[in-house]
Amino acid sequence: MKIVITSGHTIEKIDNIRHIANVSTGRLGAAVADAFASTSEDIEICYICNREAAKPISEKIKVIHVQNVDDLDRAVYDVLKNQKKADVIIHAMAVSDYKLAGISSLKELDFKMPESKISSNIENLVLLLKPTPKIIGKLRCLAPDALIIGFKLLDNADDEELKYRAKELLINNNLDFVFANDLKDVTENQHIGYLLDKNQNMRFVANSKEEIARGIVEIAISDAVKSRKEPLE
Repeated sequence: MKIVITSGHTIEKIDNIRHIANVSTGRLGAAVADAFASTSEDIEICYICNREAAKPISEKIKVIHVQNVDDLDRAVYDVLKNQKKADVIIHAMAVSDYKLAGISSLKELDFKMPESKISSNIENLVLLLKPTPKIIGKLRCLAPDALIIGFKLLDNADDEELKYRAKELLINNNLDFVFANDLKDVTENQHIGYLLDKNQNMRFVANSKEEIARGIVEIAISDAVKSRKEPLE
């Protein structure tokens, strides 16, 4: 069984010194990878992350480093199309929604890509951003038979909004599961969230990264095995 996991965050350069990123550490993705590696199943694990992300402990896991969304796009395509077919995809990486399209001052509004470090003397610096490719929307096309789990993290949302956004992610991207959680419920010693299936049923509720990892692994292996087609006679 081949497992592909994305984890951590992407980094979009503003100049050679500055960048756009987010707070994702990759610790949950690393915990999921190690939980897969600790099973008795014959499993091959590919872990795609940025260099600053938490890494799994198991030496059985192949790690691929990426930096920005374009790097991630190429890595995912290569792994899913050019290498051995994936059975399970865990897309836990917090992917940047925007990247730099140009900079300007508010006075001039003449946007250009910086050629070197942006001067700190520019008053009212304006950054023009453009959307990045939606990697999660490409996964089903790249791996039509894989079991795919996406992640939805909101900030200070109520439970109804979190459920709605998780269902939206499920339906729009033809996923099998979404793990839904809110930043207010994530601390050093706590990580509360729940897994929704494609029928929008809650499969489990967890209170820590370890519980999340165990729950995802148990369901992913069980459902992936069930969904395998019988060999032709």
